Amino acid sequence: MPSYVFTYRMPKEQPLNMDAAQDWFAWFDEIGEHITDPGSAVSSARQLGNVEGSQRVSGFTVVTARDLDHATQMAEGCPAIRQGFGIEIGELIDTSALRETQATTAA
Repeated sequence: MPSYVFTYRMPKEQPLNMDAAQDWFAWFDEIGEHITDPGSAVSSARQLGNVEGSQRVSGFTVVTARDLDHATQMAEGCPAIRQGFGIEIGELIDTSALRETQATTAA
């Protein structure tokens, strides 16, 4: 089953709201069977390169899902959305096979 990363985004100047932790724990319980890495919250961030927008990363979680639509359906219950923040959903690519192929080709 493919893996997806949920990247949580919040306004750059807003501090983390630890009062909302119970909402997050409840959502994690709801999607728990799909979580492969609960990730972590991000307390501060810095951006480099061509980064646009008024939001910054505030945390991440890795889940498994049938497809991107299924991952998106799970993400719809995320407390970040109810708090007016954003969530990005991305399919992860297993790069270990690519690395092994490149190493074999170079040898």
